[in-house]
Amino acid sequence: MVLRKSSSPAWRGLERKRLEDRGRPELVLCLGLIHHLVLAANIPLPDVIDWLASFGAELVLEFPSKRDAMVQALLRNKRDQYEDYSRECLEFELRKHFEIRLPNDSTSVVWIAIDTG
Repeated sequence: MVLRKSSSPAWRGLERKRLEDRGRPELVLCLGLIHHLVLAANIPLPDVIDWLASFGAELVLEFPSKRDAMVQALLRNKRDQYEDYSRECLEFELRKHFEIRLPNDSTSVVWIAIDTG
């Protein structure tokens, strides 16, 4: 599970390795994830992008805007303290680690980011 990172669980730590220890992926696919990490789990957007970049892989990332129905549901009973949850901030953070391919404008955006490392 992404939000409960721990050492290798189970019998003798052999049954399930940590996500980071399972090998190096060629592609990280994040559909329906980032808004849960940032808005529900309160992980800062720069930290999420740094973590995704740590895999050293190409990235396909769906970014639902604040106009998206699921995002509005996540924010319904919260004070909106997520000023950095925007397309502009996401693009800024992605450019630190990736060559990005800009998507079209919609309420949910899929980003394709090529690892520059």
